[in-house]
Amino acid sequence: MRVTNTNLRTSLNLGILLFVLTLGVSPLALAADPAIYVDTGGPYSGKVGEPIEFDASRSFLGDGSEIACYYWDWNMDGHLWGSSTAKCEHTWQCAYSGPVRLYIFDEDGNVNRAQAYVNVTGPETSLCVSLNATADLHLYDARRRHVGMNYRMNGPEIQIPEASYGITNTAGNPVSPYACDPDESLCQQVRLPLYEEGPYQVRLVGVTDGTLELSVAGYQDGACVAQDSFKGTIFAGEVITLNMTACCKDGSLSVNCTPLQYHPGMKTDPGKITLSVDPATTVETTLTISETTGLRPLRSVTLRCGDLKSAAHTIKGGDVTFDLNGFDIEPGGKQQVCISIPVPQHFVGQATGSITVECLDGVSKTVEVVIKKKGFHAPVCEPGGPYKGTVGKPITFDGCWSYDPDGTIVEYAWDWDWTGRFETSSQPKAQHTWDAPFTGTVLLRVTDNEGYSTQQAVSVTVNPEE
Repeated sequence: MRVTNTNLRTSLNLGILLFVLTLGVSPLALAADPAIYVDTGGPYSGKVGEPIEFDASRSFLGDGSEIACYYWDWNMDGHLWGSSTAKCEHTWQCAYSGPVRLYIFDEDGNVNRAQAYVNVTGPETSLCVSLNATADLHLYDARRRHVGMNYRMNGPEIQIPEASYGITNTAGNPVSPYACDPDESLCQQVRLPLYEEGPYQVRLVGVTDGTLELSVAGYQDGACVAQDSFKGTIFAGEVITLNMTACCKDGSLSVNCTPLQYHPGMKTDPGKITLSVDPATTVETTLTISETTGLRPLRSVTLRCGDLKSAAHTIKGGDVTFDLNGFDIEPGGKQQVCISIPVPQHFVGQATGSITVECLDGVSKTVEVVIKKKGFHAPVCEPGGPYKGTVGKPITFDGCWSYDPDGTIVEYAWDWDWTGRFETSSQPKAQHTWDAPFTGTVLLRVTDNEGYSTQQAVSVTVNPEE
């Protein structure tokens, strides 16, 4: 069985339509509501690569309310694009002659639809991706839909109008993924009409170790006018990606590809650095970086430290040094790096920040760094509770069990609705009244005399008036 990845993503704007599609119902299958009047305008015409303005401003809802969103199906494939205004633009990158469909929902989820005819003239353009390898080819369009082969179904993931798919063996004969030898290098090809510029993504998944030859070509009126080719090796289970854009402006088609992106694995040990320090010293620690797939090296590994910030002091990231930087790690190998962090003379409390580890292949890790003065303890937050009350009657909240092991608490701050707006006081007790039933949490934040804070949530239930 060949490996596969068939993620399918659909992005929609309103909860009504998302709920409908979650149920597996096509918008076309919904009963039309005559109380919703849909007028698409048109017919429309234009040229490839130039925006066409659509005007649905004569649409209206029978109850007189405003239309919240207009949903257009540009390619008649059930994938909808939402606009909050009656007028919008769409650009075809390929010649097209046929309908587009507009859906309008009211606030109760009722829907109606109408079609408009569109004629887009210009050169026929298409994108063709070919692969010769012992690997599976997956292609994703500008909407992140998987439009390549589904190897479990022995067919395309999505039936795109005018698209073509094919798999042949070394002799040029069509084959099924089930009928081929996994070690055999197959020629796989996906060809799509270009309606959108991109970005598109090619994803290669290795079946066995072998070589690969990848071609990305743009066709205009049947002639190849833009092409990129890539050669390399791929290992069993390895993933290699390539991003590309395709554009047809002023009648000229262009296809632009990024380099092949190999994806080694990276691990850091420890995943978080916590140090107890004395002021006016340089503290040293080590970080071990490993390549985890055993397939590709981590090339030109670099480490960079951001500022380590505290209420009283900031340790500049540029002052943190590493004994190694810009090094390679072989497949399955590891490298230990010594880190030196200078601590200010009058450092108190706790400073936090992070170290970023990255390499040329785009793989990166972020390691949190926490530096505490020896003997330092953050304040302890105890909001009490859980609390219960009644609508319209104040509830008393008590944070008096909060304390600071090495100082005093100077501020108690309550966030009643988790909006980030705190009601502050120097006293541990506070009252709050709800004007509607409520079940949820409130947040207490306590701050000590050195400016350090800790926060904790507590559950609250507010019942209706009896």
